[in-house]
Amino acid sequence: MSSAENVGDLVKQFYDYLILRGRAHVTAYNSARHVQHFLEWVGKTPKELSRDDIMEYLKYLRESKKYSDLTLKNVSYSISSFLDFIGMKDLSVWVPRPVGRVKEVKWLPEDVVMKVVGSDPILRVAYELALRVSELLMLKRSEYDGSTGSIVVYREKHKGKPNKYLLKLSDETRKLLNEYLRTHKCPDDRLFCISRRAIQGRFKRALKKVGLDPKKYTFHILRHSRCTNICINMIKERKNVDLITLAKFMGHLNPQTTMQYIHIATRALGIETPIEIPSPTISF
Repeated sequence: MSSAENVGDLVKQFYDYLILRGRAHVTAYNSARHVQHFLEWVGKTPKELSRDDIMEYLKYLRESKKYSDLTLKNVSYSISSFLDFIGMKDLSVWVPRPVGRVKEVKWLPEDVVMKVVGSDPILRVAYELALRVSELLMLKRSEYDGSTGSIVVYREKHKGKPNKYLLKLSDETRKLLNEYLRTHKCPDDRLFCISRRAIQGRFKRALKKVGLDPKKYTFHILRHSRCTNICINMIKERKNVDLITLAKFMGHLNPQTTMQYIHIATRALGIETPIEIPSPTISF
Protein backbone atom coordinates (compact mmCIF):
# COMPACT_ATOMS: atom_id res chain seq x y z
CA MET A 1 0.00 0.00 0.00
CA SER A 2 1.33 3.44 -0.94
CA SER A 3 1.92 6.23 1.59
CA ALA A 4 -0.98 8.15 0.02
CA GLU A 5 -3.28 5.20 0.66
CA ASN A 6 -1.99 4.95 4.23
CA VAL A 7 -2.78 8.63 4.79
CA GLY A 8 -6.23 8.14 3.26
CA ASP A 9 -6.93 5.26 5.61
CA LEU A 10 -5.81 7.32 8.57
CA VAL A 11 -8.08 10.24 7.66
CA LYS A 12 -10.98 7.78 7.23
CA GLN A 13 -10.23 6.43 10.71
CA PHE A 14 -10.24 9.99 12.03
CA TYR A 15 -13.68 10.52 10.50
CA ASP A 16 -14.97 7.32 12.13
CA TYR A 17 -13.44 8.42 15.43
CA LEU A 18 -15.31 11.74 15.34
CA ILE A 19 -18.58 9.95 14.55
CA LEU A 20 -18.03 7.63 17.54
CA ARG A 21 -17.45 10.69 19.70
CA GLY A 22 -20.93 11.86 18.75
CA ARG A 23 -20.00 14.50 16.19
CA ALA A 24 -22.63 15.22 13.55
CA HIS A 25 -21.98 13.65 10.16
CA VAL A 26 -21.35 16.99 8.48
CA THR A 27 -18.98 18.11 11.26
CA ALA A 28 -16.97 14.90 11.00
CA TYR A 29 -16.96 15.11 7.21
CA ASN A 30 -15.77 18.73 7.16
CA SER A 31 -13.07 18.06 9.76
CA ALA A 32 -11.78 15.08 7.81
CA ARG A 33 -11.88 17.12 4.59
CA HIS A 34 -9.83 19.91 6.20
CA VAL A 35 -7.23 17.40 7.36
CA GLN A 36 -7.10 15.69 3.98
CA HIS A 37 -6.53 18.99 2.17
CA PHE A 38 -3.85 19.96 4.69
CA LEU A 39 -1.93 16.69 4.28
CA GLU A 40 -2.20 16.88 0.48
CA TRP A 41 -0.89 20.46 0.53
CA VAL A 42 2.02 19.65 2.85
CA GLY A 43 2.92 16.43 1.04
CA LYS A 44 4.18 14.70 4.18
CA THR A 45 3.07 11.81 6.32
CA PRO A 46 1.42 12.86 9.61
CA LYS A 47 4.43 11.84 11.69
CA GLU A 48 6.68 14.16 9.64
CA LEU A 49 4.62 17.27 10.35
CA SER A 50 6.17 20.30 12.04
CA ARG A 51 5.06 23.65 13.41
CA ASP A 52 6.36 25.34 10.27
CA ASP A 53 4.13 23.14 8.11
CA ILE A 54 1.04 24.19 10.05
CA MET A 55 2.03 27.86 10.08
CA GLU A 56 2.68 27.94 6.33
CA TYR A 57 -0.60 26.20 5.56
CA LEU A 58 -2.68 28.57 7.69
CA LYS A 59 -0.87 31.57 6.17
CA TYR A 60 -1.63 30.15 2.72
CA LEU A 61 -5.33 29.84 3.55
CA ARG A 62 -5.49 33.37 4.95
CA GLU A 63 -3.40 35.17 2.34
CA SER A 64 -3.97 33.18 -0.87
CA LYS A 65 -7.38 31.58 -0.30
CA LYS A 66 -8.72 34.58 1.68
CA TYR A 67 -10.25 32.40 4.41
CA SER A 68 -12.04 34.25 7.18
CA ASP A 69 -10.96 33.93 10.81
CA LEU A 70 -14.01 31.79 11.49
CA THR A 71 -13.15 29.32 8.73
CA LEU A 72 -9.48 29.29 9.79
CA LYS A 73 -10.61 28.49 13.31
CA ASN A 74 -12.52 25.45 11.98
CA VAL A 75 -9.47 24.31 10.00
CA SER A 76 -7.17 24.75 13.00
CA TYR A 77 -9.55 22.83 15.25
CA SER A 78 -9.70 19.98 12.73
CA ILE A 79 -5.91 19.75 12.44
CA SER A 80 -5.49 19.93 16.21
CA SER A 81 -8.08 17.18 16.77
CA PHE A 82 -6.39 15.00 14.17
CA LEU A 83 -2.99 15.44 15.80
CA ASP A 84 -4.55 14.45 19.12
CA PHE A 85 -6.06 11.41 17.45
CA ILE A 86 -2.70 10.17 16.15
CA GLY A 87 -0.94 10.79 19.47
CA MET A 88 0.92 14.02 18.61
CA LYS A 89 -0.42 16.02 21.56
CA ASP A 90 2.62 18.29 21.88
CA LEU A 91 2.03 19.59 18.37
CA SER A 92 -1.74 19.58 18.80
CA VAL A 93 -1.82 22.02 21.72
CA TRP A 94 0.42 24.41 19.80
CA VAL A 95 -1.85 24.81 16.74
CA PRO A 96 -2.97 28.50 16.59
CA ARG A 97 -6.72 29.05 16.56
CA PRO A 98 -7.90 32.42 15.20
CA VAL A 99 -10.75 34.02 17.08
CA GLY A 100 -13.72 33.96 14.72
CA ARG A 101 -17.09 35.43 15.56
CA VAL A 102 -20.25 34.08 14.03
CA LYS A 103 -22.34 36.88 12.57
CA GLU A 104 -26.00 36.17 13.23
CA VAL A 105 -27.86 36.00 9.93
CA LYS A 106 -31.24 37.74 9.75
CA TRP A 107 -34.00 35.94 7.88
CA LEU A 108 -37.76 35.90 7.49
CA PRO A 109 -40.07 32.84 7.53
CA GLU A 110 -41.49 31.92 4.14
CA ASP A 111 -45.03 33.10 4.90
CA VAL A 112 -43.70 36.51 5.94
CA VAL A 113 -41.29 36.93 3.05
CA MET A 114 -44.00 35.96 0.56
CA LYS A 115 -46.17 38.78 1.94
CA VAL A 116 -43.25 41.15 1.39
CA VAL A 117 -42.53 40.14 -2.21
CA GLY A 118 -46.21 39.59 -3.04
CA SER A 119 -46.87 39.67 -6.78
CA ASP A 120 -43.98 42.04 -7.50
CA PRO A 121 -42.09 40.26 -10.32
CA ILE A 122 -38.74 41.86 -9.48
CA LEU A 123 -38.84 40.97 -5.79
CA ARG A 124 -40.27 37.52 -6.54
CA VAL A 125 -37.44 36.70 -8.94
CA ALA A 126 -34.87 38.05 -6.47
CA TYR A 127 -36.22 35.90 -3.63
CA GLU A 128 -36.83 32.74 -5.63
CA LEU A 129 -33.32 32.75 -7.13
CA ALA A 130 -31.66 34.01 -3.92
CA LEU A 131 -30.13 36.94 -5.78
CA ARG A 132 -27.88 39.72 -4.59
CA VAL A 133 -28.83 43.15 -5.95
CA SER A 134 -25.90 43.08 -8.38
CA GLU A 135 -26.91 39.61 -9.61
CA LEU A 136 -30.47 40.80 -10.19
CA LEU A 137 -29.14 43.65 -12.33
CA MET A 138 -27.03 41.22 -14.40
CA LEU A 139 -30.00 39.14 -15.57
CA LYS A 140 -30.39 39.20 -19.35
CA ARG A 141 -33.58 38.96 -21.35
CA SER A 142 -31.83 36.86 -24.01
CA GLU A 143 -30.91 34.32 -21.32
CA TYR A 144 -34.44 33.87 -20.04
CA ASP A 145 -36.83 31.28 -21.50
CA GLY A 146 -40.36 32.48 -20.85
CA SER A 147 -41.87 29.13 -21.81
CA THR A 148 -39.91 27.07 -19.27
CA GLY A 149 -38.78 29.61 -16.68
CA SER A 150 -35.11 28.73 -17.21
CA ILE A 151 -32.76 31.64 -16.65
CA VAL A 152 -29.00 32.16 -16.50
CA VAL A 153 -27.71 33.62 -13.23
CA TYR A 154 -24.22 35.01 -12.75
CA ARG A 155 -23.12 34.65 -9.14
CA GLU A 156 -20.70 37.08 -7.53
CA LYS A 157 -17.83 36.45 -5.09
CA HIS A 158 -16.33 33.60 -7.15
CA LYS A 159 -12.76 34.87 -7.14
CA GLY A 160 -12.19 34.14 -10.83
CA LYS A 161 -13.90 30.74 -10.83
CA PRO A 162 -16.91 29.78 -13.03
CA ASN A 163 -19.97 31.70 -11.91
CA LYS A 164 -22.64 30.89 -14.51
CA TYR A 165 -25.67 28.90 -13.33
CA LEU A 166 -28.81 27.79 -15.14
CA LEU A 167 -31.72 28.03 -12.70
CA LYS A 168 -35.46 27.73 -13.09
CA LEU A 169 -38.36 29.84 -11.85
CA SER A 170 -41.57 28.36 -10.49
CA ASP A 171 -44.57 28.47 -12.82
CA GLU A 172 -46.24 31.17 -10.73
CA THR A 173 -43.21 33.46 -10.77
CA ARG A 174 -42.60 32.72 -14.47
CA LYS A 175 -46.15 33.88 -15.30
CA LEU A 176 -45.75 37.05 -13.22
CA LEU A 177 -42.45 37.82 -14.94
CA ASN A 178 -43.84 37.14 -18.43
CA GLU A 179 -46.76 39.50 -17.79
CA TYR A 180 -44.36 42.17 -16.55
CA LEU A 181 -42.09 41.81 -19.58
CA ARG A 182 -44.99 42.38 -21.99
CA THR A 183 -45.15 46.01 -20.91
CA HIS A 184 -41.59 46.63 -19.65
CA LYS A 185 -38.84 46.42 -22.23
CA CYS A 186 -35.25 47.59 -21.83
CA PRO A 187 -33.41 49.27 -24.71
CA ASP A 188 -30.52 46.92 -24.01
CA ASP A 189 -30.53 43.21 -23.08
CA ARG A 190 -31.19 43.70 -19.36
CA LEU A 191 -34.15 41.83 -17.92
CA PHE A 192 -35.05 44.71 -15.60
CA CYS A 193 -34.59 48.39 -16.44
CA ILE A 194 -34.06 49.51 -12.88
CA SER A 195 -31.23 50.94 -10.79
CA ARG A 196 -29.74 49.56 -7.61
CA ARG A 197 -31.24 52.46 -5.65
CA ALA A 198 -34.69 51.89 -7.16
CA ILE A 199 -34.56 48.20 -6.20
CA GLN A 200 -33.68 49.08 -2.62
CA GLY A 201 -36.54 51.61 -2.52
CA ARG A 202 -38.96 49.05 -3.94
CA PHE A 203 -37.95 46.58 -1.24
CA LYS A 204 -38.21 49.14 1.58
CA ARG A 205 -41.72 50.12 0.49
CA ALA A 206 -42.75 46.44 0.38
CA LEU A 207 -41.51 45.98 3.96
CA LYS A 208 -43.42 49.01 5.18
CA LYS A 209 -46.57 47.86 3.43
CA VAL A 210 -46.69 44.64 5.50
CA GLY A 211 -45.81 46.36 8.76
CA LEU A 212 -42.06 45.63 8.96
CA ASP A 213 -39.52 48.30 9.87
CA PRO A 214 -37.52 49.15 6.69
CA LYS A 215 -34.58 50.26 8.86
CA LYS A 216 -34.11 46.75 10.27
CA TYR A 217 -33.73 44.87 6.99
CA THR A 218 -31.63 45.10 3.84
CA PHE A 219 -32.40 43.63 0.43
CA HIS A 220 -29.92 40.82 1.18
CA ILE A 221 -32.35 39.34 3.68
CA LEU A 222 -34.26 37.89 0.72
CA ARG A 223 -31.21 35.74 -0.11
CA HIS A 224 -30.71 34.70 3.53
CA SER A 225 -34.39 33.88 3.87
CA ARG A 226 -34.49 31.83 0.69
CA CYS A 227 -31.63 29.57 1.73
CA THR A 228 -32.93 29.16 5.28
CA ASN A 229 -36.46 28.36 4.10
CA ILE A 230 -35.16 25.80 1.60
CA CYS A 231 -33.35 24.09 4.48
CA ILE A 232 -36.47 24.14 6.65
CA ASN A 233 -38.61 22.66 3.87
CA MET A 234 -36.03 19.95 3.09
CA ILE A 235 -35.85 18.93 6.74
CA LYS A 236 -39.63 18.83 7.06
CA GLU A 237 -40.15 16.83 3.88
CA ARG A 238 -37.06 14.59 3.73
CA LYS A 239 -35.50 14.67 7.22
CA ASN A 240 -32.21 15.68 5.60
CA VAL A 241 -30.54 18.47 3.68
CA ASP A 242 -28.74 17.99 0.37
CA LEU A 243 -25.81 20.22 1.27
CA ILE A 244 -23.97 20.01 -2.06
CA THR A 245 -27.01 20.77 -4.22
CA LEU A 246 -28.01 23.67 -1.97
CA ALA A 247 -24.47 25.09 -2.01
CA LYS A 248 -24.48 24.91 -5.82
CA PHE A 249 -27.85 26.68 -6.05
CA MET A 250 -26.64 29.47 -3.76
CA GLY A 251 -23.33 29.76 -5.60
CA HIS A 252 -21.33 28.98 -2.45
CA LEU A 253 -17.84 27.76 -3.35
CA ASN A 254 -17.32 26.53 0.21
CA PRO A 255 -20.13 24.30 1.59
CA GLN A 256 -19.15 25.57 5.04
CA THR A 257 -20.87 28.82 4.07
CA THR A 258 -24.10 26.92 3.42
CA MET A 259 -23.84 25.15 6.77
CA GLN A 260 -24.79 28.30 8.69
CA TYR A 261 -28.24 28.19 7.13
CA ILE A 262 -28.71 24.55 8.13
CA HIS A 263 -27.88 25.49 11.72
CA ILE A 264 -30.40 28.36 11.59
CA ALA A 265 -33.06 26.03 10.17
CA THR A 266 -32.56 23.34 12.82
CA ARG A 267 -32.77 25.96 15.58
CA ALA A 268 -35.96 27.37 14.04
CA LEU A 269 -37.48 23.88 14.03
CA GLY A 270 -36.34 23.19 17.59
CA ILE A 271 -34.22 20.25 16.53
CA GLU A 272 -31.36 19.34 18.85
CA THR A 273 -30.25 16.06 17.31
CA PRO A 274 -27.99 16.18 14.22
CA ILE A 275 -29.73 16.19 10.84
CA GLU A 276 -28.48 13.66 8.31
CA ILE A 277 -26.88 15.54 5.43
CA PRO A 278 -26.37 13.36 2.35
CA SER A 279 -23.25 14.16 0.34
CA PRO A 280 -21.48 12.74 -2.68
CA THR A 281 -19.03 9.89 -2.12
CA ILE A 282 -16.54 11.16 0.43
CA SER A 283 -12.96 10.64 -0.65
CA PHE A 284 -10.69 10.07 2.30
